[in-house]
Amino acid sequence: MLENFTKWLAGSASLNLLFLGLALLSLLTSIYFYLQSKREKKPVYLERQFLLVKSAPTHADRIKILYDDRVVEQLYVTKVALWNRGKETIHAHDIVASDSPRIVLSQDSALDVNVEYCRRNINNISVAIVNGEVLLSFDFLDRLDGAVISIYHERKCDVALLGSIKGCVGFSKARLDDMASLEKLLGPVVKTVFKFLPKPKEGSVWMWLAVFAFTPIAVIGVPLLVIENTVRLFQPVPKEYSL
Repeated sequence: MLENFTKWLAGSASLNLLFLGLALLSLLTSIYFYLQSKREKKPVYLERQFLLVKSAPTHADRIKILYDDRVVEQLYVTKVALWNRGKETIHAHDIVASDSPRIVLSQDSALDVNVEYCRRNINNISVAIVNGEVLLSFDFLDRLDGAVISIYHERKCDVALLGSIKGCVGFSKARLDDMASLEKLLGPVVKTVFKFLPKPKEGSVWMWLAVFAFTPIAVIGVPLLVIENTVRLFQPVPKEYSL
């Protein structure tokens, strides 16, 4: 009877596919809950730009646009929402002094800045303009602690939140379309592997070695990337930080 049962298992393709699917599901579920349980510092941000005042007509010489007694061609406001998405608290002493958090405007300088919203005043989030950039400081950021900052400037430009924080990679974009690509995630690993292999020729032994070297990376790395991006996709932006 046991022999017949073994033959039935070996000959049932659909049953084998079912077991394979269950095994893959278990693996993906384990990865998902691992990512969910990780305690890490995860500072993220969003930014959105608005045109407040258009430039004056070229034929109207007597019309001028002033901002704090300064003549400007036009006026924009960029709102930057930042918060700690991770479960680990970010402290002021985690900030790298030589690379403090700052909001940088490409090809433009900040005219004025203010903290429009702060989730908890006890965080003591403050901003200041230094050399056209907006420097940020805070005492600590627990999970979901953060602020919305309004920056006024003259030209349409790209905005980035830069700076280094101990224990993490710094501030990253919170949206799905800003996630690390497969090339960025696996690129350095693939380059390191193939660096030590001669250039493979079609049908050669080295070509098959290259295939075998890359296959484990693809089998492990791609599912991890998919799971991590899926987890981030289902992490909604808190209502108070929606721009």
